Amino acid sequence: MKIAVCIGHSRSGDDGAVSVTSVSEWTFWKPLGFQITERLRKAGVDGVCIDHYEGGSYGAAMTLLATRLKKANVDAAVELHFNSATNKLASGHEWLHWAGSQRGAALANALENRYARTFQEARRRGVLSRSAGDRGALFLERTHCPAVICEPFFGSNATEWRTACRGESQLVLALGGGILDWVRAEEAAT
Repeated sequence: MKIAVCIGHSRSGDDGAVSVTSVSEWTFWKPLGFQITERLRKAGVDGVCIDHYEGGSYGAAMTLLATRLKKANVDAAVELHFNSATNKLASGHEWLHWAGSQRGAALANALENRYARTFQEARRRGVLSRSAGDRGALFLERTHCPAVICEPFFGSNATEWRTACRGESQLVLALGGGILDWVRAEEAAT
C-alpha cells in the first residue's frame, strides 16, 4: 500500500493560516510530513511526502496534485493543516473526508481515534464530511483515492499551539499511527 502525506498550502504564495507566533501551516508541517512518511516506511508501508504544489490558483493546484497522486499510484492521501479562527479560544481537532467515501471516512476515523488517544485533553470536533462547493474540499473531491484533511489543532489558540510545538514527536506518532491503523484494517478486509 502507498500513502501520500501532503503538506497543505504548499503552493507558492499560499502560506495558509498562521499560528499565534506567525508560523505558517506549511512551515510547521513540512518537517513533520517527512517524519510521518518515514514512520510509515519503517512499518513496511510505502509513503511519499508531497511538500510543493504546482499551479497558480487553489483549483489548479488541486487538479495538478490529484494528477500527481494518480500517477504515483497512491492508495490514500492525507493533507496536513491546522485551523485558525478570529476567536482565539476556538479549539479542538477535526478530520475531513469526502461525503460518500466510506474508505475516506474510515481513514478519518482512524486518524481521529489515534489522535484522541494521544492527546486526551484535546476537544473532539469530530469526523466531518465535505461535498462539492464546500470551502477547501477540492483536495477531497479531486483525488482518486480515500483522502482526509487533518486539522488537529488551532494555531490561533496559544495553548493548543504550545502543545503542538512541544509535542511534535507525538503528532508524528499519532498521525502515522492513525494511518497505520487504517492500513491494517484495509489489509485485514482483503
